[in-house]
Amino acid sequence: MSNYSSQLRDQRWQRRRLEILEKDRFTCQHCGNEDIPDKLHVHHVYYERGLRPWEYPDKALISLCRECHESETFLRPTVNREMAVFFRRLTAIEMERILKAVRRIAESDEYDVPVLGTQQVIQTAESEQEKHDDLLRAAHIIATVMNRAGWYRG
Repeated sequence: MSNYSSQLRDQRWQRRRLEILEKDRFTCQHCGNEDIPDKLHVHHVYYERGLRPWEYPDKALISLCRECHESETFLRPTVNREMAVFFRRLTAIEMERILKAVRRIAESDEYDVPVLGTQQVIQTAESEQEKHDDLLRAAHIIATVMNRAGWYRG
């Protein structure tokens, strides 16, 4: 049994999970299904090194039904790869324009998603792998914001 699996059985995660389910009114945040309280999962929108499952802020955790959670988990690597390819083709100026637009949307409180700035991604990365992971996380966040804003339907 993995360490992560044992952490998901921890009482601190079980309490945190219940808090998120209550916050989301026991409703899948993707499809809106509310007739499935016993089949809801709490999904981590992103992962941070060193954080345990119960240490994430509310905006990093959402309630999803089993089907939406499986779709999200299955699609994440594909979306990350596609967004990485997309961003490699952009100039730094184009990326900065996209990030500014995303920040404006996120700061409007209309969309409850975390946003990374370009400088934060570059300054916090200690290695090429960390930089790569941070850029993929930023791409996922941007795709989420673009999807919620109706700009992108993947």
